[in-house]
Amino acid sequence: MQDGRQYFSVTQLNEYVRMLLDGNAVLSDMWIKGEISNFTNHRTGHMYFSVKDAGATVRVVMFKAHAARLRLGPRDGMKVLLHGRVSAYVPGGQYQFYADCMEVAEQLIAQGYNPAMLNLASAKRTCGGWAAGTGAQ
Repeated sequence: MQDGRQYFSVTQLNEYVRMLLDGNAVLSDMWIKGEISNFTNHRTGHMYFSVKDAGATVRVVMFKAHAARLRLGPRDGMKVLLHGRVSAYVPGGQYQFYADCMEVAEQLIAQGYNPAMLNLASAKRTCGGWAAGTGAQ
């Protein structure tokens, strides 16, 4: 029955949302900060966890290649700064943060960073020994 409406499949909808997220300059290169919860180190080497603050939670994925660069293993309750991008996982219909870099806030404080200054303005420093967003050692 033709009623003049354009229908999207669920896959088409999720792919469209992913395209919008992936095309956003802010969401494709950003830092977030929060506390790790529900950490899982998958047998593939990928890491899955949530990062939360007082008002919200976001699901995070860190793929094996990026996880291998970490100096310290993540754990629940750890306060972190993450660099990465926001995208949608099409099969599950969920948006999530794809992390390519993680810094532990406590380590940065021990190195002399002011806790009040641990925010997006600190994105210029290097992360784990390589410049965030470059993937270079």
